[in-house]
Amino acid sequence: MTDKKKDLRFRKTELSIRAAFFELLKSRRISEITVAEISRKAMLGRGTFYLHYKDIHDLLDTLENEYVEAIGNIIDEYYPIAPAANISDLTEKLFRYITAHEEQLRLLFHHISTRSFIDRLIIRQRYVFSRLVEEGGCDAAYNAVEMSFMISGFAGVILDYWFLGSLPLSEKEIIYNLNRLLLNFSRAKKEMKRGGPS
Repeated sequence: MTDKKKDLRFRKTELSIRAAFFELLKSRRISEITVAEISRKAMLGRGTFYLHYKDIHDLLDTLENEYVEAIGNIIDEYYPIAPAANISDLTEKLFRYITAHEEQLRLLFHHISTRSFIDRLIIRQRYVFSRLVEEGGCDAAYNAVEMSFMISGFAGVILDYWFLGSLPLSEKEIIYNLNRLLLNFSRAKKEMKRGGPS
């Protein structure tokens, strides 16, 4: 068997494990789910599960980290905030990603600390930000505050809209108003660069 076929089979097995895990999360707490149950549901041997993950908490951490990384990558692509077109692209791309993974994220947020998820996202972005500062050309203080504020704000809107249902607005309205907020950040930054703090 070629390496490519092995990689494909490995990935298919991993997806089966994850699908079984999410299916069990619909009716069980994480603490009630066993490796044996996941393996049975995925129609795999327990040994196969352990080729992919150390235990259920390793599976959960891996999933959480992958979502953090994917969302962080989208933010990285458009950060520091620049033209209005970039702002629109950022919010739309972010919302498309969340919509595509809505069921899995909803299940995860029902069982994990949302604060932990947000903290992981902020820690990841701080690492990216520190790299940007080392490369030069950044207003360090402003960018640090903006990034923390923006990530917490994005996360809050996502949680309120998708997972708590406390924002009685359409997705189009959410995106439009997020764009307005981010555009204000962009304008404020331009003004600061022209005149600096008073």
